[in-house]
Amino acid sequence: MPKRKCEFCRHMGRVLASFRLGNGFSRGRILLEGEVLAMRMALRAGLLLVVMLVLGCAQHSGQGRKSDPAESHFLKGTSYLRENKPSRALREFVKAEKSAPWRADVQGALAQAYQQKKAYDRAEKHYLRALELSSNDPVVCNNLGVLYLDMGAWDKALDAFQKASDNPQFGNPEMALTGIGVAWWRKGDRKRARSYFLQAIEMEGDCAPAYFYMGETHRESGDLAEARYNYEQALELAPQYMAAWRGLGLVYIAEGNVSTARGIFSRIAEEIPETEMAEDCRHILRTLPKK
Repeated sequence: MPKRKCEFCRHMGRVLASFRLGNGFSRGRILLEGEVLAMRMALRAGLLLVVMLVLGCAQHSGQGRKSDPAESHFLKGTSYLRENKPSRALREFVKAEKSAPWRADVQGALAQAYQQKKAYDRAEKHYLRALELSSNDPVVCNNLGVLYLDMGAWDKALDAFQKASDNPQFGNPEMALTGIGVAWWRKGDRKRARSYFLQAIEMEGDCAPAYFYMGETHRESGDLAEARYNYEQALELAPQYMAAWRGLGLVYIAEGNVSTARGIFSRIAEEIPETEMAEDCRHILRTLPKK
């Protein structure tokens, strides 16, 4: 029986354009383009993906239909959210909530939009409401964990991810295990963090985010060979994983291969120009020696 491919890699393959550029880059909107400078880019890389996958999959209690005003606004908002237009998405989700405040998927979508706009308190409110309406759906619990990572609430993140991981109904427990690892990493325990990344990889060998975060911890500790290996594993699974390309570029800088690093950062800035990651890459490029 063929091994299932992790949701992160499968989704990246679905949503990105097929036209490939050199070094594994491809044109099209990158899901990770909401990531912010340095550490916040790392914290979110890959883990919030599951929100996008399940926005239209929550239970409607038999009441939501495509002809309903709530459903129409919900679908429009989902489209805007996929296009990284959280303000427009938010307007649609607010209208959907007025018609169907009982829908867990609408509450989760509102949380996603507020999170992208960095209105974390409001996002938390809607995630908690979505949990209540969905009987503690593990996907929502996982996403709440990602929000707590954004907020720097490491212990709350650990609790949310653990609940998601422990729920036998969660289809992607490797994502929650990766989230637990990220939280421990930010709490300063790289050894424990790596143990969870390994658990995620052992559970689902195609879990690109686990390899990426493993690479981050090794780069942070100065083990460039291990960092390079893990970034390359992540990129083999998800060639358009921009955060992993960025990490690999930083390894090249540390190794003194400035020319290759410059090529990587230039491509990232070119491929996702209107993003904070691109701005970060442009800043790095300005600091590199000319030759």
